Amino acid sequence: KYISENLSSLSQLYLAQHRYKEAESLQLKALEFIDSEDQHRNSGYLAQIYARAGDFDKAEQSLNEAQELIEQIIDDDVKSRQLDFYHWIESEYLYRFCISISNVNQTLNRCYDRFCTLSKQYENITHFSHGLINKFCSLGILFFGEHERGLELLRKSEDFFDNQIEPMMKLLGVTVRIEKIAAWFQVMAEDRFCVTSIINSAIKQEVQKVIQGLSLQQNIRAFFDADIKRLEKYIAGSPDSDTCTLNCGFDNNFNNLSDILKSINKKIPY
Repeated sequence: KYISENLSSLSQLYLAQHRYKEAESLQLKALEFIDSEDQHRNSGYLAQIYARAGDFDKAEQSLNEAQELIEQIIDDDVKSRQLDFYHWIESEYLYRFCISISNVNQTLNRCYDRFCTLSKQYENITHFSHGLINKFCSLGILFFGEHERGLELLRKSEDFFDNQIEPMMKLLGVTVRIEKIAAWFQVMAEDRFCVTSIINSAIKQEVQKVIQGLSLQQNIRAFFDADIKRLEKYIAGSPDSDTCTLNCGFDNNFNNLSDILKSINKKIPY
């Protein structure tokens, strides 16, 4: 039991570092020490590794194995909790699969239907896994061009994490807020919105909240210190009085901010 837990934990550390082959190897070793009825969570971790590595066939296979094991659980409360975890991994897998495909087809349509089903099922967010399910479902719905609905789901997830007090929960909230800012940029670019001083001020406020989420614990802030300094420089230096479109002078500011935020999100494993 302890060997499997340590192997799985180390696997997740490598996953956070984007070292997918090592993460896969350790998770497979962990499975050798786990009774079959308890293997569903580790199969879920494997699916997450494969999805992030872009091996969606193996990810789907691991998800199917996890689902079969969960369905064998007799206790309904235990099964419900494990399904929360499973649906979190499933929603991430579906989103990463969608953005890897360029053409719209029946498979993508089924993904869209699943995003809608899961977001409805977890409409009442009471656990961090529910918040992450809503995050990935909202990103999936945004992928299909439904900006208003996707942003609404992102805000719900954001509100949940904003109301948590634990630094790690705030860190997960940072990823949701960053995705919301990215969605704003996409909408503004597609619709050629004018970026007024009010809009720019709103973006600055969101960036400040990102900084706050990264600063609640000393070791977390130290890890993101360089990123925080870049964000603080953006807040101090970006113009807030001119009005122009994304294609007439604000491009560099927004591109620079987008690059910083992407860098931060890449460092947060979930």
